[in-house]
Amino acid sequence: MSKIRTHVVDGEPVTIETGSGNVFADLGLPEPEERLLKANIAIEIANLVKAKGLTQAQTATLVGLSQPKISDILRGRLAGYSVERLLSVVNRLGRSVEVRIAAHDVPAVEARVHVMVERGRRPARAGSSARAGHPAIAKRSRPQAKVAAN
Repeated sequence: MSKIRTHVVDGEPVTIETGSGNVFADLGLPEPEERLLKANIAIEIANLVKAKGLTQAQTATLVGLSQPKISDILRGRLAGYSVERLLSVVNRLGRSVEVRIAAHDVPAVEARVHVMVERGRRPARAGSSARAGHPAIAKRSRPQAKVAAN
């Protein structure tokens, strides 16, 4: 939901509209939540490729896609890619993907899908509750559906 405010700049009224947090929704594009989810996954793929120091050709070999398809993903050309296909690329880059669905209901208009990336964590030992105090999870523990790549 965006907010419209008017400010006076140099004696002239200027209308400012604050975005909703989803540029695809703000632009009125179809399936804005899916588009935002795919964009966030593609950003994480680009981050992983950069962190690993891989070329597009090396990445293509590693994940089983052609170099032009890797180029499409890294450039945000995602029309031909499903969320599942992008998540499989994340897996092939050596990262686990975890889907969490909140335990509490929220009004449908408030329900959102988020990509949450955990950085700098060591794997928790079996039976430990390391996640309970993790700041990245604590900050974002809203009752919403989440997709996490870790």
